[in-house]
Amino acid sequence: MHTTSETLLGQLKRSGGNAAWSRFVHLYSRLIYSWLRKAGLQDSDAADVTQDVFVVLVRELPKFEYDQNKSFRGWLRTITLNKWRDHCRRRGLPINAYVELAELHEQPDLFAAREYRSHLVEQALGLLRPEFRSETWDAFIRHGVQGLPASDVARDLGLTVGAVYAAKCRVLARLRTDLRDVLD
Repeated sequence: MHTTSETLLGQLKRSGGNAAWSRFVHLYSRLIYSWLRKAGLQDSDAADVTQDVFVVLVRELPKFEYDQNKSFRGWLRTITLNKWRDHCRRRGLPINAYVELAELHEQPDLFAAREYRSHLVEQALGLLRPEFRSETWDAFIRHGVQGLPASDVARDLGLTVGAVYAAKCRVLARLRTDLRDVLD
């Protein structure tokens, strides 16, 4: 069970351990891949460029200094765009097409904050699930995600209303700890 309050980026910077990298890859690989698909890459090219992005991240994350005034998403987006541009250059895209595609980073929906946050939360919840007892998780999902009244959830699960609220708070607190320096 993961019990440290250290953030994921802090873990990567200090130890670079396999567990931290595994969590990071789980959180970000599908997101980066989807950004590249939206930028017009085919499946195999998007997969290759996603790997290229991770090569940069393995090298740069240990040196990364989190700044609350800047966005981790922006930094990640810049790395992804640079690798996408490198790919376009290697493929010899005509300059007009390249310039047109390069403007994708200006489109708010390509790297939208809402999509980014939603993806990270969904992926992080999948990673956190094994850390909680089933009744805690069920109470969180029913009340915190599905929005069912705490009294109904408590009755259905044989818990007190306070236990339902506590379950929601525990899972959300753990989620915030894990994602505090990457959700912007």
